[in-house]
Amino acid sequence: MNLTKSYPLNQMAIGDYFVVRDRFQHARVAASEYARRHGMAFSCRMQEDGTMHVYRCENNQAIVDQRGSRGRRRIVRAVNEPSAAQFSEWLSTFAVGQSYMMPACYSHLFAAMLAWCELHSIKSNQCIAVERIGDELRITRTI
Repeated sequence: MNLTKSYPLNQMAIGDYFVVRDRFQHARVAASEYARRHGMAFSCRMQEDGTMHVYRCENNQAIVDQRGSRGRRRIVRAVNEPSAAQFSEWLSTFAVGQSYMMPACYSHLFAAMLAWCELHSIKSNQCIAVERIGDELRITRTI
C-alpha cells in the first residue's frame, strides 16, 4: 500500500499543515520527495503530544544546505488579508474612543490601511486616527 498519496501535499497552501501520528520518517521522506519534484518546501516539527506537524513553507526557504545542518525553516501562518471594502466596513463598527492595535503580521498593508482610514473618514464623517507604534498600527475613532 502506498501511503504517500494519503498525505495532502498537493492541496497545501503556504502556512498549512497536517498531523502525522505514526511513521514519521515515511512522512518526512514523502514531503521531501514531493517538494523536490514540485519546487516546494516543507518542514516537519515534532509536537509535545507525540505527533508531528508537516508544514508547507515559503519556497525561498527550500535550499536546506545553505541553512546548515541545524537550520530551521520559519513557519508562516496563513493570514486573511482584508479588502478596502471589508476594512471600511470593519471601521464602521468602531464606537467613539474605541481603538485597535493592528498586529505586525499585517505590516505589509499598513500604508494601504492608512489610506483606507483616510478615505473612510472622508466618506463617513467619522474621524479615524492612525498611529504607527513600533511594528504595530493603532487605529482609533476619535469622533
